[in-house]
Amino acid sequence: MAKPMALVPQNNQTNNTEKQKLNFNSRTNFSYNSNFSFLEFQSCLASVQDSSPGPDSITYSMIKHLTTESQAALLNFYNRIWQEQYFPTQWQQAIIIPLLKPGKDPKNPSNYRPIALTCCLCKLLERMINRRLMYYLEANKSLHPSQSGFRKGRSTIDNLLALETDIRLAFLQRKHLVAIFFDIEKAYDRTWRYGILKDLHDLGLRGNLPIFIKNFLQLRKFRKWNLSFLTFLSKKKVFLKFSRKIAAVLLALEKISDCLERKFIIYTDSLSALESMKSFYMHSHRHPLVLNVLHLLNKLASRDFNILLCWVPSHVGIVGNEKADKAAKLATAPTNSSTPLTDFKKYTKLLFYTKWQRQWDTETEN
Repeated sequence: MAKPMALVPQNNQTNNTEKQKLNFNSRTNFSYNSNFSFLEFQSCLASVQDSSPGPDSITYSMIKHLTTESQAALLNFYNRIWQEQYFPTQWQQAIIIPLLKPGKDPKNPSNYRPIALTCCLCKLLERMINRRLMYYLEANKSLHPSQSGFRKGRSTIDNLLALETDIRLAFLQRKHLVAIFFDIEKAYDRTWRYGILKDLHDLGLRGNLPIFIKNFLQLRKFRKWNLSFLTFLSKKKVFLKFSRKIAAVLLALEKISDCLERKFIIYTDSLSALESMKSFYMHSHRHPLVLNVLHLLNKLASRDFNILLCWVPSHVGIVGNEKADKAAKLATAPTNSSTPLTDFKKYTKLLFYTKWQRQWDTETEN
């Protein structure tokens, strides 16, 4: 039966307990210490979702788009780390992004929720190791039957159903039922690292697997995210191509709203922009600029404006097309419109990819 999360004991008790050295070395070849197979690698890689990169700026998408030969080379790199029991120093680093909790005082550091960004290469190897660890724990029945978190095929719904069953039984048997709920403040921050390793040692784990976890927990470092970069992006008013086209239509409608004439035609070479405005139901759209266009169209229609939106192919020799393109590019200049979150995320990802590609191109041995 596994112990609960190991919390840090009192200082004197900690010093006395940690005097006992944990020896994970073993000459026995346990199956969980063998090299990782390519099937394990591909299975874990297929299960990851795109997330922000760590200090090395490498994303899961980059790993997924590697050739089979390159992925095999990466697997060989993982197996060398596994067998040589070496942990890359950069994998011990994390970028911390402090997010202010809603309604809290920004001057108090404790009111920020830290988000840690670690290397995706390390997280992929962690996932492979965790599968072996969970298989060992499940096969040896080392986890308490009531534990549902972090277990395959289990969820907190299981515990809720068990509680409901006990409540119903208490009613039927005319008995009292006492339930105690508690939340440990900063549980992960207070986790006792030595206690975790001691549990692994007591469970009989030896060799590469517990040694990797030991190295993983040692000498953790972090650095704070440079928020000036995000401030730069927010002031830059980054618009992607689709948003620029929508912004041009919105600008045209704003100009039309001040005119005395009531019949207008707006030409655009963006078929996707017109497709996005087919439905006049506001709730079916999420793009803020599309919502603004539809709102303004409805407002102008109520004032008896007759406005047609017409698509024309671009770069087909139409007179004045160059002048229109030049005017459309003005949409990239700073405006009073807020930048859509989707554009912000895509532009940020593009910058990371560009930085990574530039660094990759400078390498001589690729």
